[in-house]
Amino acid sequence: MQLYILPISFVGLGFLFFYDRNSFRSFFRFKLNTVDDHQSTWKTLGPILAIAFTVGTVLLMSFNVMASNGTINTTFFRLLPLVILFAATNAWSEEMVSRFVIVAGLFGKIRPTVICWISAIIFGIPHFLGTPSGLSGVVMSGLLGWLLAKSVIETKSLGWALFIHFLQDMAIFGAGAMIISGSN
Repeated sequence: MQLYILPISFVGLGFLFFYDRNSFRSFFRFKLNTVDDHQSTWKTLGPILAIAFTVGTVLLMSFNVMASNGTINTTFFRLLPLVILFAATNAWSEEMVSRFVIVAGLFGKIRPTVICWISAIIFGIPHFLGTPSGLSGVVMSGLLGWLLAKSVIETKSLGWALFIHFLQDMAIFGAGAMIISGSN
């Protein structure tokens, strides 16, 4: 799936760059700090969300790992570079497609709350068949998508969105590596 989404993310970036360079330049940053009065909010909220969502994802994935007799062994450590690579590329692709292009493309044209909802829907619905899956996966991913869009809008940066998404993907792909390791 990443072979399809990763190139699409770069097409989206190129399209937005040529469509609205000012918005592109306004949001295409990777800082964790902010540029306006939301600075103190995200200095506190960013780490709290990163920890809370990551702990929640780890707990959720631990049930799958235990049910599948997953383990950490030499196979897991051999897979770890792939876990990191896939977590990074997946976070990048999904943040570009479901967050950056949406936020930067619509900012100033519609209300920020509506932008957050659009991002939540675009990010949440595909998780029906993804990880986490089902209706609960759609709701959890939608909530995360809404919050990450809010972070991009308020910080004028992709920093928190990419970082938090990367942590989630590390837990998900790491759990997959543990499951593979347990089957060897």
